[in-house]
Amino acid sequence: VRTARVEAQAQAASLAASLGEAEADRMASNVVLRAASAGATAEAVSLAVALGEAEADGMASHAALRDASTERAAQAASLAASLGEAEADAERRSQASAEAEARS
Repeated sequence: VRTARVEAQAQAASLAASLGEAEADRMASNVVLRAASAGATAEAVSLAVALGEAEADGMASHAALRDASTERAAQAASLAASLGEAEADAERRSQASAEAEARS
């Protein structure tokens, strides 16, 4: 009877040790999973920041292009106005010259 009791206690101790090891393994796995999850979260945040920066750069480039386009349009309008004035001056001179010739 004593031998059976000792064997039962040894088996119980062995099962308890196995259970402890399984619990330790589970806890270690949880730590690894949490670390992996934290790493994935950090990577997602980093990607979101990079995307935000890229969008900001894109918007800044778009604004710069729009400003440059507006400036070119203003320059073109100014040149067209100058050309129109030059043509009007040339027409007035031509008429004045024709009138002067007619008087002579």
